[in-house]
Amino acid sequence: MRNGATRGLSAPFANWNISSFPVLADAPGTGPAPSYYYLGIPKNSTRKTEAFQLISYLLSDEPQMDNSRNGLASALGKPEINSRFGESVAQLGGKNTQAFFRYSKEGTLDPEYDWDMQDFGVIIYMKEAQPLLNELLEYKRRQLEKVGVLRE
Repeated sequence: MRNGATRGLSAPFANWNISSFPVLADAPGTGPAPSYYYLGIPKNSTRKTEAFQLISYLLSDEPQMDNSRNGLASALGKPEINSRFGESVAQLGGKNTQAFFRYSKEGTLDPEYDWDMQDFGVIIYMKEAQPLLNELLEYKRRQLEKVGVLRE
């Protein structure tokens, strides 16, 4: 199975390995901010009980273990689930996948970043919004250049 997290591990990257994320001096022992997906129940839903049961199931150990085995980090953060990360993904065989879980403390994102990414998620599917998407990506590139993260 291939997903967004493992898609890049095909040639020429097949001979690469995985390292933990860099740590900032002002946040020792802190990993990156997680990427969130939200599950919710609309207030006007006529099937709130069933929706809650589905969400409860999706967040239970079994599907979270399946996600982990397939290279999708679990929302639960349980060591026994994280230890199985990527085992069903051929591209991750023999890789240091536990580097993803080195730091138990999660970093945080600027709240503005979250809004930008939500906008980005909507824009990416709208063909007529391509110029706006390009503008947003250029703006983010300039921000990264200003702080020395991105150099051409």
